[in-house]
Amino acid sequence: MSIKINDLNNSQPPRIGDGNRTQGPAGQAPGKAEGETRQPAAGDRVTLTQTAQQLRELEAEVRKQPVVDNNRVEALRAAIANGEYQIDATRIADQLMRIEDEL
Repeated sequence: MSIKINDLNNSQPPRIGDGNRTQGPAGQAPGKAEGETRQPAAGDRVTLTQTAQQLRELEAEVRKQPVVDNNRVEALRAAIANGEYQIDATRIADQLMRIEDEL
């Protein structure tokens, strides 16, 4: 008794997952244009808690603020230029020790 094995000499390995589901470029589902978003099902709904809504509003306010306080930078530059800027080594050391303790 013999069993015939198809494609025994085929140089390509068999493909895994050859079913009805395929993916386009970068994992994109078939029939979906790039950049196109899928609409949620009619029953899908997301609600945010009051805290989450407040957090969203605070984040928006923070984004509006400048990254650098230009007035503070100019005041420090002027103090350094005039020789008026004093370095408090004890305060710096205390802050470094506090940070070290937190680690």
